[in-house]
Amino acid sequence: MNTTRTGLLRIILALSVLTSGLQAAASDLRDAAWVSAQWALTEGKAQALADSLTLYLREGGTLAQDDPFSAASLLDGLRAMPEGEALAQSIIATQSRGQFGGAPRIDIVLAQEATHLAPLKLAADEITWIEARLWRGSDGADIDLELLDGEGNILAADIGETTGTEGSGALLQLHTDVCLKATLRVTNAGAGPGRVAILIPQSARSVCGDPG
Repeated sequence: MNTTRTGLLRIILALSVLTSGLQAAASDLRDAAWVSAQWALTEGKAQALADSLTLYLREGGTLAQDDPFSAASLLDGLRAMPEGEALAQSIIATQSRGQFGGAPRIDIVLAQEATHLAPLKLAADEITWIEARLWRGSDGADIDLELLDGEGNILAADIGETTGTEGSGALLQLHTDVCLKATLRVTNAGAGPGRVAILIPQSARSVCGDPG
């Protein structure tokens, strides 16, 4: 652990002890983690940003785009750093998983411009994350992911040249505060066929039953 990161974590831990001793709101530690995360983002410190982001999420932050405590922009910043993608995936993997009652993995072969639809059930107050991984030999394939509600509205997506990644697939996350049924739409927007694995981690604590 380098000196800069050690000093940063000591500051955070000191603030934790201080706020605990004063019986202050948990938001104090969350705010401290946010400040340290901003510093790490500016300085390009991927590991320090990951540590601060983990603490921020633990203290009430979310990855929901429309939440005032969303850390989505911080996660995007982390993923853009060298070695940041692996750290971001580790953070995502520790969050609550929002799907229940459906398949945790879907293996398909999509021709050029072909689409596959899969029904999902999303748990409330959890983060659904869905990843598409292309197998070797899928040269030219470009996988887009869209999560749709019952009326066909897009809830979350990873599509287009700026987000869909040719050769490696796509990734999307969604936070919902109610249980709902949704449809995952997987499209091969590339110039060749693709063999793709869709990974959808399952909820470990859903109490939704059937969202209807």
